[in-house]
Amino acid sequence: MRIKKVDYFRKFRAWGSIYMNQYPHEDPSIFQNNLEKVITWAETLDLPEEDETDVFCGKIWRALPEAPEDIIKAYGYVQIDIDKSYCLSRLLYCGEELRTIPCPEHKGRWGFIRDCICGDSGFLPND
Repeated sequence: MRIKKVDYFRKFRAWGSIYMNQYPHEDPSIFQNNLEKVITWAETLDLPEEDETDVFCGKIWRALPEAPEDIIKAYGYVQIDIDKSYCLSRLLYCGEELRTIPCPEHKGRWGFIRDCICGDSGFLPND
C-alpha cells in the first residue's frame, strides 16, 4: 500500500499513544519515550515523500545498524510490540485509521478471541 511519509509517522505515533495504555508496562512513559525517540530519528532519514509501506519499513530497518546506540537501545525496547501488533499492521498496510467504537464484548480492550467481530482489537471496524 502506498502511504505518505507524514502519514506513516503519524500512524506510528497514534498507535503508540493507545498501545502503551493497552498492555501493562512498568512505566508507560518509558515505552512512549522510546518509541518517540525511534520515530524522531527515523524522520531524519532520507525517505521519499510517498512510497509503499514496505519501502519505509525496509529503509528504516536497514539504517538501524548505523543508528546511534541510544536509538538502537530504544528500538530494542519497542521492537517486539511493533512486530506483534495487528493494530499497527492495519494502520500501515491496510490504510485503516484508529478504531474508535468499543466492541460490546471487549469494551475497548484487546482480548484473545479471534472470531469476535472486532478481530481481537477491542474496537469495531470503522466501516
